[in-house]
Amino acid sequence: MATLSFKNIAQGIYEGAKEHKNSTSYFQNVLKFLAKRKLVSKAPQILEELKKIVNKENGILEARVSTASRLGATERYELIQELKKRYKAHDINLTEVIKESLLGGMKVEVGDEVIDLSTKGKILKLKTYLMQSA
Repeated sequence: MATLSFKNIAQGIYEGAKEHKNSTSYFQNVLKFLAKRKLVSKAPQILEELKKIVNKENGILEARVSTASRLGATERYELIQELKKRYKAHDINLTEVIKESLLGGMKVEVGDEVIDLSTKGKILKLKTYLMQSA
């Protein structure tokens, strides 16, 4: 028997929902399938994958920004606009995380990509550059 990943299950649910026009009986069958496969406890992971699929389909990008202090309205707006342009996204769901361990700047996470614009990151890059030049 083949092993199904959460992503495969979510993709199947999404495709089926499109075909069945979100009918109640379809979702009852999905729940029966999950119960039969003993996957009901894994529903949060499956829903997270489903959310990614729906967001991608609708041009919505999930991003997380870590900063030493809360972003101002202008900074937040400019960051969202830059992310839209860089990733060709229709909309951005931006989650802010305050990390007091950051000296300044920010770290932006989009999927598997991390954009390190923190002061600490810049210092480490400078250190690496100087060590290579020596």
